[in-house]
Amino acid sequence: MRTIRRPTRRAVLLASAGVPLLAACSSPAVRTQADVVDSVRRENLGNELQLVATYRTALAARPDLAAVLEPIRAAHQEHADALAAGLPDPSSAMPSPSPSKGTDVVVMLREAERMAVAMRTSSATRAIDSDLAALLSWISASEAQHVAMLVVVP
Repeated sequence: MRTIRRPTRRAVLLASAGVPLLAACSSPAVRTQADVVDSVRRENLGNELQLVATYRTALAARPDLAAVLEPIRAAHQEHADALAAGLPDPSSAMPSPSPSKGTDVVVMLREAERMAVAMRTSSATRAIDSDLAALLSWISASEAQHVAMLVVVP
């Protein structure tokens, strides 16, 4: 007598994983997982490069704060380098122009850091790659620390 083997849960899940791929073949508008990961990386890389440019502007306006601002600028450069490492073409994430020099530098930096924390946190929840989500969470925590450091700057 022949025994009929029931498919395992793993086999069913693996077989069902191919269904979206078949649908993607017929629809040119469907984004791949790599496209989603790259767009989240590119968006955050552009913002990190903007922060690097903002800190350069701030350092030019307030060289007396170099002891505080330069390490933060360097940290943002490290963040940008880490994000760029996962992109096939990191040059596509160019920053927008730096803010004007007419505003209070420290207030401008605090606000930029707060917005960066919010962006990284939001991006980490949208990231479908666990390594990218972890990287964005780490960067978000670092930027939250930057906000705290800037609160005590005169």
